[in-house]
Amino acid sequence: MRSELAVGTQGGYLWLVVAAAAPFLLFPITSPLLTLIALLVIAAFHARRWIRGGSLALNTPLGLPLVVLAVMALIGFVVSPSADARPKVFGILLGMLVFRAMLDYCRVRVHEWRCLIVYLSVGAAFVTAGLLTM
Repeated sequence: MRSELAVGTQGGYLWLVVAAAAPFLLFPITSPLLTLIALLVIAAFHARRWIRGGSLALNTPLGLPLVVLAVMALIGFVVSPSADARPKVFGILLGMLVFRAMLDYCRVRVHEWRCLIVYLSVGAAFVTAGLLTM
Protein backbone atom coordinates (compact mmCIF):
# COMPACT_ATOMS: atom_id res chain seq x y z
CA MET A 1 0.00 0.00 0.00
CA ARG A 2 2.85 2.35 0.79
CA SER A 3 4.37 2.02 -2.71
CA GLU A 4 0.97 2.78 -4.27
CA LEU A 5 0.72 5.99 -2.26
CA ALA A 6 4.25 6.92 -3.32
CA VAL A 7 3.26 6.55 -6.97
CA GLY A 8 0.21 8.74 -6.39
CA THR A 9 2.37 11.31 -4.63
CA GLN A 10 4.78 11.41 -7.57
CA GLY A 11 1.78 11.87 -9.84
CA GLY A 12 0.77 14.83 -7.67
CA TYR A 13 4.19 16.37 -8.15
CA LEU A 14 3.96 15.79 -11.89
CA TRP A 15 0.67 17.69 -11.89
CA LEU A 16 2.44 20.63 -10.26
CA VAL A 17 5.21 20.55 -12.86
CA VAL A 18 2.69 20.32 -15.71
CA ALA A 19 0.58 23.13 -14.27
CA ALA A 20 3.64 25.35 -13.87
CA ALA A 21 4.90 24.63 -17.39
CA ALA A 22 1.53 24.80 -19.17
CA PRO A 23 1.40 28.57 -19.83
CA PHE A 24 4.87 28.52 -21.35
CA LEU A 25 4.13 25.47 -23.50
CA LEU A 26 0.81 26.91 -24.68
CA PHE A 27 2.38 30.21 -25.73
CA PRO A 28 6.02 29.42 -26.61
CA ILE A 29 6.46 32.37 -28.96
CA THR A 30 5.88 35.05 -26.31
CA SER A 31 8.85 34.05 -24.13
CA PRO A 32 11.19 31.45 -25.65
CA LEU A 33 13.58 31.61 -22.69
CA LEU A 34 10.86 30.70 -20.17
CA THR A 35 9.66 27.94 -22.50
CA LEU A 36 13.17 26.50 -22.56
CA ILE A 37 13.35 26.69 -18.76
CA ALA A 38 9.98 24.92 -18.50
CA LEU A 39 11.23 22.16 -20.81
CA LEU A 40 14.39 21.78 -18.73
CA VAL A 41 12.35 21.52 -15.51
CA ILE A 42 10.18 18.81 -17.11
CA ALA A 43 13.27 16.94 -18.31
CA ALA A 44 14.88 17.22 -14.86
CA PHE A 45 11.73 15.90 -13.19
CA HIS A 46 11.63 12.87 -15.48
CA ALA A 47 15.38 12.29 -15.12
CA ARG A 48 15.06 12.35 -11.33
CA ARG A 49 12.21 9.90 -11.54
CA TRP A 50 14.19 7.59 -13.84
CA ILE A 51 17.26 7.71 -11.57
CA ARG A 52 15.12 6.77 -8.56
CA GLY A 53 14.06 3.61 -10.34
CA GLY A 54 10.89 4.77 -12.02
CA SER A 55 9.90 4.00 -15.57
CA LEU A 56 9.86 6.48 -18.42
CA ALA A 57 7.55 4.26 -20.46
CA LEU A 58 3.79 4.33 -20.12
CA ASN A 59 2.36 0.95 -19.16
CA THR A 60 -0.81 1.34 -21.17
CA PRO A 61 -2.03 0.23 -24.59
CA LEU A 62 -1.72 3.85 -25.70
CA GLY A 63 2.02 3.99 -24.97
CA LEU A 64 3.17 2.98 -28.44
CA PRO A 65 0.81 5.35 -30.31
CA LEU A 66 1.97 8.20 -28.09
CA VAL A 67 5.60 7.43 -28.85
CA VAL A 68 4.82 7.36 -32.59
CA LEU A 69 2.97 10.70 -32.25
CA ALA A 70 5.94 12.22 -30.42
CA VAL A 71 8.41 10.98 -33.02
CA MET A 72 6.28 12.29 -35.89
CA ALA A 73 5.86 15.66 -34.15
CA LEU A 74 9.63 15.85 -33.73
CA ILE A 75 10.16 14.99 -37.41
CA GLY A 76 7.62 17.64 -38.39
CA PHE A 77 9.41 20.18 -36.21
CA VAL A 78 12.81 19.33 -37.71
CA VAL A 79 11.45 19.59 -41.25
CA SER A 80 9.69 22.90 -40.54
CA PRO A 81 11.47 24.67 -37.68
CA SER A 82 9.53 27.90 -38.18
CA ALA A 83 7.88 29.80 -35.37
CA ASP A 84 4.50 28.53 -36.56
CA ALA A 85 5.39 24.90 -35.81
CA ARG A 86 6.48 25.48 -32.20
CA PRO A 87 3.02 25.93 -30.63
CA LYS A 88 1.75 22.73 -32.25
CA VAL A 89 4.73 20.65 -31.09
CA PHE A 90 4.62 22.05 -27.56
CA GLY A 91 0.85 21.53 -27.48
CA ILE A 92 1.34 17.86 -28.32
CA LEU A 93 4.01 17.63 -25.61
CA LEU A 94 1.68 19.28 -23.09
CA GLY A 95 -1.10 16.85 -23.96
CA MET A 96 1.25 13.92 -23.45
CA LEU A 97 2.37 15.33 -20.10
CA VAL A 98 -1.22 15.76 -18.93
CA PHE A 99 -1.97 12.18 -19.99
CA ARG A 100 1.08 10.92 -18.09
CA ALA A 101 0.19 12.91 -14.98
CA MET A 102 -3.35 11.60 -15.06
CA LEU A 103 -2.14 8.00 -15.42
CA ASP A 104 0.29 8.40 -12.55
CA TYR A 105 -2.24 10.01 -10.26
CA CYS A 106 -5.13 7.66 -11.08
CA ARG A 107 -3.03 4.53 -10.67
CA VAL A 108 -3.88 4.48 -6.95
CA ARG A 109 -7.33 3.04 -6.15
CA VAL A 110 -8.11 5.92 -3.77
CA HIS A 111 -7.65 8.51 -6.52
CA GLU A 112 -9.75 6.79 -9.19
CA TRP A 113 -13.01 8.39 -8.04
CA ARG A 114 -11.39 11.82 -7.87
CA CYS A 115 -10.14 11.43 -11.43
CA LEU A 116 -13.57 10.34 -12.62
CA ILE A 117 -15.27 13.31 -10.95
CA VAL A 118 -12.73 15.77 -12.39
CA TYR A 119 -13.02 14.19 -15.85
CA LEU A 120 -16.80 14.38 -15.87
CA SER A 121 -16.80 17.91 -14.43
CA VAL A 122 -14.38 19.23 -17.04
CA GLY A 123 -16.39 17.53 -19.78
CA ALA A 124 -19.61 19.09 -18.48
CA ALA A 125 -17.91 22.50 -18.32
CA PHE A 126 -16.82 22.20 -21.96
CA VAL A 127 -20.31 21.16 -23.04
CA THR A 128 -21.84 24.06 -21.10
CA ALA A 129 -19.35 26.53 -22.60
CA GLY A 130 -20.11 25.17 -26.07
CA LEU A 131 -23.84 25.51 -25.57
CA LEU A 132 -23.53 29.04 -24.19
CA THR A 133 -21.42 30.24 -27.12
CA MET A 134 -23.77 28.94 -29.82
